[in-house]
Amino acid sequence: MSARSIHIGQAVYCQMHQLAGVIYDIFPAAAGRRQRPGCSVVLATGKDIGCFTASEADQLLQPLGKTSLQYRFLGLAQLQAAIQQGYFAKAWQEATFQAQAAGLTVSTTSY
Repeated sequence: MSARSIHIGQAVYCQMHQLAGVIYDIFPAAAGRRQRPGCSVVLATGKDIGCFTASEADQLLQPLGKTSLQYRFLGLAQLQAAIQQGYFAKAWQEATFQAQAAGLTVSTTSY
């Protein structure tokens, strides 16, 4: 995932979970400005799979495309409330559709 393409609301596919998700936060690299930013992802099941450095994201997440999600992460309590209130539902549907359209296996098992 390139630094230019990473953005809030981007659909991604996590092979480890065989689920689509969306990026809900982007954070600067600990090593400084020259490093690529990291990101945080919540899967379509509502599971927050946490933070990924740029290199971890390259290995574990496949970028898909844009979703309609507009979100500003302020903390875990706010994230959990947004998930429970269905704020991410449309974006998860869009991400899952994009993963299926790309021919990726999407699990139907909830974690």
